[in-house]
This record gives sequence, structure tokens and C-alpha cells, in this order.
Amino acid sequence: MDFELTEEQLSLQREVRDLALRLLKPGVTRRDDTGEFPVEAIGKMQKLGLMGTVFPVELGGKGLDCISYTVVVEEL
Repeated sequence: MDFELTEEQLSLQREVRDLALRLLKPGVTRRDDTGEFPVEAIGKMQKLGLMGTVFPVELGGKGLDCISYTVVVEEL
């Protein structure tokens, strides 16, 4: 059994990690202290289809497999 991520999954991992570093990391301590929710960042993630990774494309998701979903959750 092969436990390595596919090239597509590795690309997704890099994409989501970059997004998290750019959108979520700045101000994380302030948001933790104030309880503020990163509405703008969540909206951008939604537009990229990250809020519905396993849902079919025709329903607004990305149509990805469960491993890809896990990669997204782990990076966020």
C-alpha cells in the first residue's frame, strides 16, 4: 500500500499552507485574545471551495477525496 500523497494532493497542501500563512496567521494572537472570527479569510476560503472540499463541484465544492480533505484540515 502506498501512503505517499499524490502530486495533486501535494499541490493542494502547498496552496492551503500558503493561504493559511497569508490570511490566517497574521493577527492570530489578537483574534485569540478578542474572540474575533476571521470572516474575511473564511469568505476567501469559501470562494476557493475549501469549505466543501468533498462535495461535488456541481454543488459548489471541489469534489476531492477524503485524503485531500484531511490535507486541507491539517494545513488550516
